[in-house]
Parts: sequence; C-alpha cells; structure tokens
Amino acid sequence: MKVYLDVLLITNAAVCLICLEASASITHTKLRPLRSFAGAAFGSCSALLIAIDADSRAESVLLLLIKLLFMAGSVLIAFGFRKASLRKLIPYASAKLLLTALCFIFWQLSDSRMLIVQSFTVYFNVSVLWLILSAGAVYVLLEAAERIRALRERLEGYKAVYQRGSLIVCMPAVCDSGNKLCDSFTGQPVVVLCSDKLYFKLGLDDPDPERLRGFRLCPFNSVGGQGLMHISSAGSIRLIDPEEHSHELRCSVGIARSYSGRQRALFPPSLLE
Repeated sequence: MKVYLDVLLITNAAVCLICLEASASITHTKLRPLRSFAGAAFGSCSALLIAIDADSRAESVLLLLIKLLFMAGSVLIAFGFRKASLRKLIPYASAKLLLTALCFIFWQLSDSRMLIVQSFTVYFNVSVLWLILSAGAVYVLLEAAERIRALRERLEGYKAVYQRGSLIVCMPAVCDSGNKLCDSFTGQPVVVLCSDKLYFKLGLDDPDPERLRGFRLCPFNSVGGQGLMHISSAGSIRLIDPEEHSHELRCSVGIARSYSGRQRALFPPSLLE
C-alpha cells in the first residue's frame, strides 16, 4: 500500500484542526486561527511515525509516548502554553477516540478489509471522504453532547449572589452556553445580571459620566439584539449550586435590563470548571 507524504500530512492536519475546534467548542474557548492552524500542523507530524517499524514492545511504547507528546504539544500550541490548557487534553483525546470509533464503523461499511496495527496505533484503509465525514460527525456529536449538558444544568437551579459594598442582590442563575462575552480590560468572562432593580439602583440609566464611574461599555450581540452593556470588575459574585455549595467566581459583571419583574444571572459554563 502506497502512502503519499503530502496527502498524509494534509489529511492529518485537517483532522487535528477539527478535533481542536471541537475541543474549543465544548470548553467554550475561543481559538485564534493562527494558533489553531499551528497546533494542527504540529499534531499532523505524528503521522510520520508510521514510517518507523518498532522491533520490540519497548520501542512500541516509546512511539506511543511520542504520539502522546505530539497531542499535548498540539493542544498547548493551540490553546496557549499555560497549565489550564492541559485540561483541554481530555476533550481533545475524547475527540480522537470518537474519531477512531467512527473510522472503524465506516471501515466496516466500506469494501476495504485492510487494517494495520502498529505501535499501539490502528491505521484504517478508508477514503479521504469517509475520514472527512468521520471528523465532521465528531464535531457534531460533541457539540450536541455539550448542548445537552448545558441544557440539563440550566434546569438544576443555580443562584448568584452579587455584593458591591453594602448592596447585596441574590437572583436565579442560568448556565448559558451562548454567553461568550469577555471583558476586554481584564480578559475575564462576564456574568450578565439581568435586573431592572439593579440597573436603576446603580444609576445606569443616567447619562452623567460621573454616575457611571467604575463601569465601562462593552458591545454585545445576542439573539435578543445588540448594543452596549455596562461592565464592571467592582464587587464580588458567588455562585450557589443546587447542593448549596458556594463558589467564588473570578469574573467581571455585566448589568443589563430585564424589562420585566423577573431578574436572573447568565453565566458561561466555563466558570463551572
């Protein structure tokens, strides 16, 4: 069986890119295009290990460890060289395992019966089309699983307690996977407090800039519309889970009108990690 080097690298880079994007999607992390392409290119180089024929079990284990190092390097390049990025290895490895399972299914459905097992790695003789379909299915399945998880958490009844000086406000909290708002000043995620009472109490309806000291305006875009939101790093916010455990959140706070008597907090799932 002939293996063309350019096809091997390009195909594996595309697969690595889709797995990285899937990992970013389910962890609600924004990837920079240049970093994601660089991480995918680095990860694709592990495919060159197919040219090395291990003669002993020790050499096979060594090749497996090298493959794992390539996976870790790919994730660190894509998500940044910091300790928190290593947590993305779990969803990335899950995407790879799911891809392997789907490739096996498509291999069974195809006419090919060629299967190579080398150095604890399985190589399926499937077409590029089947491989692309497998990678696309991985993204869709992981995204669907994350949506189901987020929907379940929405129904579990969190509460948010916001304290700013002597002002203390408690309201129901909803885990919103669509909340990807980020404070451009601090780089922290934003918990949106939808409350008419809090909005007017802090004087955010007053155009006087002296009343708005400590707040900054940040553009937002959602299903409900778009505009500017008042964001502040002042105060503290705690999240109380259904088991009554309290978690101090490291985030900024956005204040928005609720246009009704019902107030609620919208927090991104990343704050639960």
